Amino acid sequence: MITHISSFEEHTQLIGKVLSELPNQNTSNYRQLKGGEFYYYTLSEGLYSIVFNVDKVHSTLSNDFILDFSNYENVDYVLSFLMQGMKVESNIDQEQHQLGKMTMMLMKKENKFIFDFNEIKSIHHVLLLFSKEELKEKGMGEYIQYLDKNDFSLFETFDDINILRAAISSTYNYQSKEKEVVQKQLLQSLFSMAFEYFYRRINTKSNNETNTDDHIKAAYIIRDAILNNLEEKPNIKSLSNQLSMSELECNQLFKKVFGQTILKFYNHYRVYYSRELLITNKMGIKEVTYHLGYTDMAYFSKIFKKEFGVSPNDFLKNNGIK
Repeated sequence: MITHISSFEEHTQLIGKVLSELPNQNTSNYRQLKGGEFYYYTLSEGLYSIVFNVDKVHSTLSNDFILDFSNYENVDYVLSFLMQGMKVESNIDQEQHQLGKMTMMLMKKENKFIFDFNEIKSIHHVLLLFSKEELKEKGMGEYIQYLDKNDFSLFETFDDINILRAAISSTYNYQSKEKEVVQKQLLQSLFSMAFEYFYRRINTKSNNETNTDDHIKAAYIIRDAILNNLEEKPNIKSLSNQLSMSELECNQLFKKVFGQTILKFYNHYRVYYSRELLITNKMGIKEVTYHLGYTDMAYFSKIFKKEFGVSPNDFLKNNGIK
């Protein structure tokens, strides 16, 4: 089951049900939880924050959650600071990303993401929602073109950002009236630090255009590894280690060269390989299904029909294959 969340009010309702909201501790933008807190701040006219800060999840988060920000006013982009161990699926590439490290995700507000919290025992998740006008106001207008060209980007974060995130989490224990002031200041700093990081990444990318040939060679190494072993799902971790890059960089590099993520490329060629096995009568439908790692015959039939317009059974009949 998937829970769709498209407003701060729906966030609040979900938090109260799933994470054990405590009574008499709440305001319009703050929820005291069992073992944590959840709060929303307007940091400036075009910059808003949503923070989940829960040391121990007492309930089982059996649902996946779609975060949808398309209805938020005065917001163009979303910056999400994700936890190690989370699973995230985008409506853009329809591929689940297992986060091996603390990660930062930058996306347009129109995009939707499914978050899987099932294996998470604590939640320290920061969302920063901001507008184009906010970037211009802060002298960051140069980033708008980059943001508009990329539907979403994932970046593994380093110690400076992770330390700041830890500082935001630690404010849960603050007791004085300065708590809100400190939280807002830290969140403003996190926003600025993230764009310092983007600045370095974008400029490093520009300075490394001479490495394009090496990048293309690396992408073709990945491609050949996939096509030479369509019976097995690509081991992205092994491929990234072989090429001395992170899994995220490996996927982004491959997509830049071939226009698809590694798994999407693999799934496309796997179904074509299944057709080849059927048409040469080397295997029947059941054998092809399990030989190529599909979960069951019904799922294989669905994927096959989506690609070729007919089911595997009809395909065999149309080609006179028994």
